[in-house]
Amino acid sequence: MIITIRSQANSSERSQLIALLGRIIDSTHPITTTKIAGREVIVLEHKSLEAQAAIEQQPAVERVVQVKTAYKLVSRAFQAENT
Repeated sequence: MIITIRSQANSSERSQLIALLGRIIDSTHPITTTKIAGREVIVLEHKSLEAQAAIEQQPAVERVVQVKTAYKLVSRAFQAENT
């Protein structure tokens, strides 16, 4: 799952998202953001549709993409247009 964060999201909205993700994935790994194609994203291995629905409701979230393709093809699933 690739979560794209809205560029206008404030620190409170981001904190709410991180707290929700911590509850959903229940992992000891830290949740970190990275940039893909100039967009700030969080990448998770979690695949629950219920979790996706809860994440999409967060004000900091622009969109959520479920990844169902092989690892090397993920970038094309996230950004279909050529760069």
